[in-house]
Amino acid sequence: DQPRSRGLGDVYKRQMLGGNPLTTWVKFDSAGVIDTAFTGPQFETITFPTRFKVLPSGKILTWGRFSQLKGVSAPGFVRLNTDGSVDTSFVPAGLTSPSYVAFAEVADDGRILAAVTEPDGSRTIRRFMPDGAADTSFTVDPTLGDLTGIEIGQLGDGKVLVWTAIAQRLIDDGAGIGRLLADGTLDTTFDTDDNFPGLGEVFRNTDGSIRSITQGNFRELTVQNDGGIIARSTVSDYTEDAGYLPNTILRLNADGSRDTNFGGPIVWWSTYRSYPTITDAATNGGNPIQVQASVANSPFAGAIAQDDGKVLVYGSFGDLNGFPRAGLARLNADGSVDESFDIGRGAQFLAAPDRIGRVTGVAPAPGLSLIHI
Repeated sequence: DQPRSRGLGDVYKRQMLGGNPLTTWVKFDSAGVIDTAFTGPQFETITFPTRFKVLPSGKILTWGRFSQLKGVSAPGFVRLNTDGSVDTSFVPAGLTSPSYVAFAEVADDGRILAAVTEPDGSRTIRRFMPDGAADTSFTVDPTLGDLTGIEIGQLGDGKVLVWTAIAQRLIDDGAGIGRLLADGTLDTTFDTDDNFPGLGEVFRNTDGSIRSITQGNFRELTVQNDGGIIARSTVSDYTEDAGYLPNTILRLNADGSRDTNFGGPIVWWSTYRSYPTITDAATNGGNPIQVQASVANSPFAGAIAQDDGKVLVYGSFGDLNGFPRAGLARLNADGSVDESFDIGRGAQFLAAPDRIGRVTGVAPAPGLSLIHI
């Protein structure tokens, strides 16, 4: 998401740069030298947002769990000028503290799609104009119901992919994916078929009450030129108290059906334990209660679609279907591992030379094949 001529450093407590502690973001020029004309933003906490988008103008859009920036009200959403100052011409409509923006994506026309957590904890999906004004042509279809746990990704022509695999949706048989048209209405022509993997399983006692849940994982990673969607997903056959779950890269056709000619690699990856609060008629008298859940992690962080149909994938994996790949690999158009693309040992930790570094971002660079971080 960053332009090739400059970069931003994410900031965490106790990080150092050139022997000096970092207290804010920094910007580098094309030679890797710190841009002293850029004054990093000062948020009201030491937890800085790590998600941002450098816009074609050079301005920076960032979002997260913050409410002020340099004394200016900014409930989870702000745009910075090229020198790091707050762009006061960007005023996100309808956002009030303690709202925060969980996710945002900028379309080619400058409009911004955002998943917003409201002050009462509810989730909304909004689209903003480039100046922050509300895009009144977009209203989420009310048939989606409660948007808590809904994730989003922009597709072509203003369409939006939506998905969720949270515990309550699994209980209510509402987990899965769908597509919104450019005005926010549900696209009834988009229909996943029986080849789409389930996204979890609810396990019940003999009296019908819920004993535990195993939650899967899905996320759109990139969209191909023909409208095909490359996504990461867990696959079916969920077991109770699963310590590991199989993850894969799959391809959905533009109509939502799964491309059965695309066979992505399968990687077994660890889960983590969670205790979501759920409501179920057969459990605890229908009153809210916490239940145990095994929740999927994913070894896949992102992907880049190439014009030839091949796909670059990156993340924390070290092996794909028997091919050693240190967090970065290329898949052929049929999903198989491209044996001609091999980065070797990849990023390594000096203190732990056998540990593979996680690749969190990949971007093409002029004169180079890739830059990965």
